[in-house]
This record gives sequence, C-alpha cells and structure tokens, in this order.
Amino acid sequence: MARFDDEEGDEEEENILNSQSSDNNYMVGFVTANIVGLQYYRGSVNGREMVGLIREPENPYDPNAIKVLNMRGLQVGHIERSAAGALAPLVDQGLILIEAIVPNGRGLNNAYKMPCQIYVFSQRELMGVTLEVLTENGLNVITTADQEFMTTQSVAAKEKIQEEPQKKARDLDEIFGAAVDGGAKKRQAMEPGSIVVAKLLQHQKEALAWMVQRENSLKLPPFWEVCTNQGKKVYKNILTNFESFERPDPLRGGILADDMGLGKTLALLSLIATNRPSAELPPIVDMEPCSGSPNPENSTSVNPHSENPNFGNPCVENSSLQNSHPENPKFDYHEAGSSQSGTRNSRVFKNPKPFPESSKPRERKRKRDGSRKKTDTHASREITFSSRDLEECGFDPPDPHGPKTTLVVCPPSVISNWVTQLEEHTKPGKLKVHLYHGDQRNREGKELCKFDIVLTTYSTLGSEFFCPGSPMKEVDWLRVILDEAHFIKNANTKQAKAAIALKAQRRWAVTGTPIQNTSFDLFTLMTFLQFQPFSIKSYWNSLVQRPLSQGNASGRARLQALMETIALRRTKDMKINGQRLVELPPKFVEIRLVELCDEERQLYDRLEAEGKKVVQHFINSGTVLNNYSTVLQILLRLRQLCDDPALCPSDIELLISSLKLEDASSNPDLLKKLLSILQDGDDFDCPVCLSPPTEAIITICSHVFCKRCIEKTLRHDKPRCPMCRKELTETDLFCSPKASQDDVKLNKSAKSSKVKALISFLKESRNNDPTKKSVIFSQFRKMLDLLQEPLEREGFKFVRLDGSMPSKKRAATITAFASTSPTSPTILLASLKAAGVGINLTAASDVYMFDPWWNPAAEDQAMDRVHRIGQTRSVRVCRLVVKDSVEESILEMQERKRKLASSAFNKSEKEQRQMRVEDVQNLMRL
Repeated sequence: MARFDDEEGDEEEENILNSQSSDNNYMVGFVTANIVGLQYYRGSVNGREMVGLIREPENPYDPNAIKVLNMRGLQVGHIERSAAGALAPLVDQGLILIEAIVPNGRGLNNAYKMPCQIYVFSQRELMGVTLEVLTENGLNVITTADQEFMTTQSVAAKEKIQEEPQKKARDLDEIFGAAVDGGAKKRQAMEPGSIVVAKLLQHQKEALAWMVQRENSLKLPPFWEVCTNQGKKVYKNILTNFESFERPDPLRGGILADDMGLGKTLALLSLIATNRPSAELPPIVDMEPCSGSPNPENSTSVNPHSENPNFGNPCVENSSLQNSHPENPKFDYHEAGSSQSGTRNSRVFKNPKPFPESSKPRERKRKRDGSRKKTDTHASREITFSSRDLEECGFDPPDPHGPKTTLVVCPPSVISNWVTQLEEHTKPGKLKVHLYHGDQRNREGKELCKFDIVLTTYSTLGSEFFCPGSPMKEVDWLRVILDEAHFIKNANTKQAKAAIALKAQRRWAVTGTPIQNTSFDLFTLMTFLQFQPFSIKSYWNSLVQRPLSQGNASGRARLQALMETIALRRTKDMKINGQRLVELPPKFVEIRLVELCDEERQLYDRLEAEGKKVVQHFINSGTVLNNYSTVLQILLRLRQLCDDPALCPSDIELLISSLKLEDASSNPDLLKKLLSILQDGDDFDCPVCLSPPTEAIITICSHVFCKRCIEKTLRHDKPRCPMCRKELTETDLFCSPKASQDDVKLNKSAKSSKVKALISFLKESRNNDPTKKSVIFSQFRKMLDLLQEPLEREGFKFVRLDGSMPSKKRAATITAFASTSPTSPTILLASLKAAGVGINLTAASDVYMFDPWWNPAAEDQAMDRVHRIGQTRSVRVCRLVVKDSVEESILEMQERKRKLASSAFNKSEKEQRQMRVEDVQNLMRL
C-alpha cells in the first residue's frame, strides 16, 4: 500500500508486511475507478499525475476506505466504495500493492468525481489468483496482454511494461539522466570562516564549498521546471506531472557520504562556523581540472552564491590537520580568529551583497516548518547561474533575524568526537554549544535557541517524539545534521519519525554507509531531506525501488543518477591527478588462524554435527528462512565456541539437546530459551525496525521482534507474522525468562585457545613497543567480560566501551584511552556496535578483530576508527579466526559480498533469497 510517510498518523495505518515485501511485486494490471468526494477536499491533481493511495480502516463510514493524496500530501478524495471493497481486503492481507494515475486532470465536468487508473501489483506466484479474486468481485482488470493496456496514457504503464517500444521505456531514464547531465563539472573549494583554526585538507574545502552552495542556492529542486499552463506560469515536476502555481522550496542540504575516516565532522563543523547568520562568506575558488597538473595561476575565485550543486571530484593536497590551540578550555566558549586563505595567484574578488537594493525579493513568507520562501527573486549581476529558471534563481544566506542554531543528532558514542573536534579546531568563545541529553536536560526551547550548536542523541530525539511541548519539535532550527544517518534507515522507528518531523531550514544526512541492507535504506533519508517525490513511498517504489529489486537494467542507473543530484561521496582510495585523496600510513590486515585444543575441538565437532542435521532437514523441506531463529541459534553457539566455551552452557548435553528437532511451537519453554540464547549475541536485529530488539518477543513461529513492533501487527484485522505470514494472537507471543544466578555467572575456565593466542600477541607487541595501544573488538559483551581477567593477570591496563554505558562514561573512556600519559591504558575492549561508528581511536595502531562479523562493511567501519585522519603510525589489523570452523566460512561469505557489492542491486528478490539459503549451507559446511 502506498503511503505518505511525511503525513502525521499514517505510520500506524501501514501494514508491516507491505513495507517488508513491496519490492518483490509484479504488475497484474489496472482497473479504472472513480475518485469521489472531490468537493470536500482541497487537494488537486493534473492529467497523467501519480497519486498516493492510503488505507483508512478506521473510517467511520466505510472500513474499506482508501483515501487519495496528491504529491504534496493533500487529500483529493476517496476511491469509490465498490472498487475499495474489492481491493482493501487484499491490501490488508499483504497480497497486493496498489498505485494510481489520474489520466486526465479535473475539469468542469468533474466537480464531484474523476476517473483514475489503479495499478495492482502482487508476487509473481500470486498474480493468477489475484486476477481471479478481483474479477470475481466485479472489477474489470486490464492486464498487460490487453490492447487497451498498450494504449493507456499513464506514466506507470510506460515505465513498467517490457513489451512496449524501447523509446517509451526510456522516457523516465532520460529524465533521470538529464538531471545530472550538465557537462564537465567544476571542482571548487572554500576556506572556512575565521572561527575554525584548523587547516582543512583539500577534499574538506571542496566539501565545504559544495555544502555552502547547496544551503544557499534558490535553484529549483531536481526534476522541477518552469512552464506555462493556459498562459500562466506554473512549476511542474517532470517525473510525476504534478503542477503548482507555488514555487517549490529549494533543496537545502543533501547527503555527505564520504568514506569513514575522511574528516566529515570537521567539514560539517566548518559549515556551521562559516555559513552563519550575518557572517561574511569567504570566496569559492575554481580548482584546476582533474586531468591536468596543478596550476595555481589557472584557478579563479567565484562567488559562493553561484550554483553548482553537482560540483566535481575531489583532489589531493598534501596538507595535514593543524591545531592552533592544543590547550583549549571547555568547548562551550570560543573566540574569533582569522583563517588562512588558499587563493594565492588566483583571481579573487569580494563577495557582492546577496541582493542589490534594486532587486530585493518581496517579503519573505514564514512557513510552519521554519523554512523561508522567496518569490520573484533576482540574482545580483555578479552571480553566475546555470538554472533554466534564471529570473528566479538567487542566493539566500542565513537570515540575520532568523534562527541560528544547528541541531546535531548522533549516537551516544559520537558525541565525544564532536566535543573533541570543537575543542581542537575552533577558537574558544565564539560557538556556544549545549548538550541536550540526560534526565536534567534543558527543555526550554527559547533557551536552546540561544546556542549555536545543540548536540543530542537519536534515542533522546525518539523518546520525545510523542511528548507534547518537546523543544526538539517546537524549535525552528537553522539546520539539522544527522550524523551516522543510517541509524534512521527504517522509517517506522520513533527515531526516524522524530528526525523527519523536525522543523529546519537546512538538512544534512551524514553517513559513510548510506546503504547498509538494501537500497530502501535511502528512502528514509529522502524523506528526512524532503526530496519530493522520492520522499513519498509510492513514488520511491515505482520510480526506484521496484526497477532495482526486479533486476531492471535502468534501476541502478537511476539510483546512481539520483545520488549524484543529492550526495557527495569520496573514498580514501580515490586518486586525483595520480595522488590519493588523503595520505595515511599503511594499513596491514592479517588473518591469524587459531587451532582449538582437543577438548574444544571435540565439543565443537559434536555441536556442529548436531546442527548440520537440523539445518539439512530445513534445507530438504525448503523451510530454512521460516526457521531462521533456530539456524541463528546454531550459528551463534558455534561462533561462541570458537571464542570461548565459557560463553556456552557448562552442561554439554543441555547444549546439544537444545538443537533437537522439536517443534518449538508446542513448547513455550523452548521458545523462551531460544530467545534468551539469541539475545546473547550483539548481532541480532528486529526484522521490522532493523534495530536491536527492545523488550524482545519471540512468536510461536520462532521469529523475534521488538515488543512494540509485533504488537502493531496485532492491531490489524487479520494479524500475521511479518516474516512467514502465520496468523498470530497475543497468546502466540513469548518473552525470555529472567536470568537465573547460574545463567548470569560466567564459567571462568582458562581453556580458550583464542584467548591464549590473543594474550600471546599482546605480550609480543608490548615487548616490542610498550607505548603501542590496541583495540580489541568483539560482538559479544560477555566475551569482553571474559577477557578482563586474563588481561589483568598479565598486567595490562585497559578500559572498556560497550552499548550499556551512559554517554558521559563513554566519553571518559575514550578520553582516558587517548591520553599520552605513561600510566594511561594501552588496551580498549570494545563492542563492535558501540565503538564501530563515529569515534576517533587513532591513539591505537593495533586492531584485533576477536570474532568475524557477517557484514564486512561493519568490520571495515571498526578498523577505520583507527585508520583515519590523524593516524601517524602504521596500522596492523589482526583477525583471529579458528581453523576448520564456521569462522572460516564467514570469511568466505564476506569475500563474496565484497565481490558482489557492485552488482548486488541488479539481483532480484528471488535471487537474493536463494543466496541467503546458499549462505546457510556454506556456513554449516554442508
């Protein structure tokens, strides 16, 4: 079911199953039905315009109601009762998805109703049944084989039917291509404002120039153009055919997707310090073309107000980060200074006034979301533009009388990095910073508006989403920065909803991994950025997601074109003019194989043999994915045995018996035990919100969810498991039993071969260089507990960082580890999830990956906490892997994922499911 996520309250109406399987559907055909009740709503549509359809099960007049919204989220009417009665039950059961096109605009004869074409999608194996059910319910379904279908005027038909002439099928692809086809792209750079005392690297200067231009440009958003309709000027979205007399808001912001460790935080801090209300902007400098040798005399300075939202590739400059104030006091107080200019031998001119007196825009209109709209805006004659709508393009710096506060949202472990960057790279006294976190946080919006920067966490933001009067929702922010923005990849979470609902003039999503699971991760970012029409799920599915998921050749090209219009992405390995983007010390990754002792090997082989029987049974019956919780349990226990047998129950017979082929649905105690076993790992996510489960619940069909996520499904008329679609009731949900004293107490045996190997490597490193520091990553919090005793016994001084620690304690831990004092700790025990993102661990030069992770990108992120800007030593990464075990199979799977990463988007859902089954076979060595 198509849904508009930016409309309040709609989230509760969405069927969770639809959100999980919307990309695995194929067109059945379309039906023609009327949109009725036009006279009661103010939403309007034009000819050949896509509209959104939303189920309204609590409608007091019709429980089968389907409301119709235009691209701006305004209601147009409802689908007529007869058609809604046939479609709604299938939608509610997750059997079909529906989208609609209005073939003709509302005319004089359409005062109360207008026809629309409703396109029906279902899974391939259900297409025949779907067609039969709809026909039995009185709907005339026009299938792709019908001549009438081929002559339809809808954009959707031209988009999705392979049998049509190739020229028509390329229509939308040509539009996407035109959005980024601007000829040769300029490379431009910009020095930061005087508050920043650090010397930026060249790629950071280029990022700053790109962000300032995106923030201040009044250019029409991508895919919009000016045209005339009946002699009047209108604004048209060329993807959806939506027309409006009101000029759409500029797209102020984007996605900064630079690789981990390239200094995104400093670039963002420079943006905050440079593009401020009443600030004098430094000039933007045109750089030399990437293909030639550097020639400073050929570079020219341009006005920062000129528009170049797609400016080009980064270059290399052999400069390093310099701290002019190594002994800064607390970050809350900074004073102004002067910046160094990088425009020597360049043609430089002063920035003109944004709007000369003769071309000032009319009065700025304040909108409810805090943004400002300009009409009839004329650019200064000293500003260069490339927009087709020249007379309306201009430059709009932050209003001196408007908001000045930037809200930064990040994980708790990343707050300390922002604090450190502020202390080291800005002069004290100029930037007022407030930490909005903890029980004693200041909840007065007026007070928060007095600061330049407010730092908060995703959990704090999410916790206030339903709180009336929350300052997070009430304040008009100058800009909002989502650091590690992949934390909101699922639009159904409170964190994502709260971020999307923020009122801000400028919006930035910052992440080195914008796509973690599927390309659908990008949808929430588009919604946060308010990038229409991609911020609306129905448009995202039809224009991007479905072509990608079904292996359409144009799908990946569209995604790349879309990202090029809104994102800046550079990697550490990128070379410009033969030089790397950044010069870092080398990183060496080595695999150290560990042999299990006889006792460990016997235990492991017994458990693996029993697990193979279970998994082989699932494979033979084709139920692997339906029993994924049991498969995860087996793999989890095998991985834990590789780390330390003490992680598993001391009674081996109890451990083996837990893998017997017993029907868990008839044994609630077994279900509860299974849930507690799965919760031992740090790597388990709720499949609905894609986050670690809060108040984990296991269903009678052995699937694990957050309590809140699965309870949402029970509110539907026919609640089903989002994974296997088994019917569920409240009595089918179970929580894990409370841990007993025996469960809590760890078996402190000293029989782990991997622990012995680690201690040996650490002692060898200490003998060679006592000052060298190391980070030890593990996915199991209990493993970090087990490592503490042998480290203490060998005289190592260590600190620990995991997800259970409060923000202040995390910051203190990182500070202590980074200290250069001779008595400072030399080892950091770190949870992969808690310390794998957003923090700076360059104090270390050795990294030990104690256990391999399913996703190689997660390991790479963790390594890059150490191998990043600021690192002065060579980095050695040691991956401890048990020989002849599941861990070797995980390494093989990681390698396949790396090789397939570039082509993964072209795989269909069926192929991806088959790959997952093959992964299970390979992991179990079947």
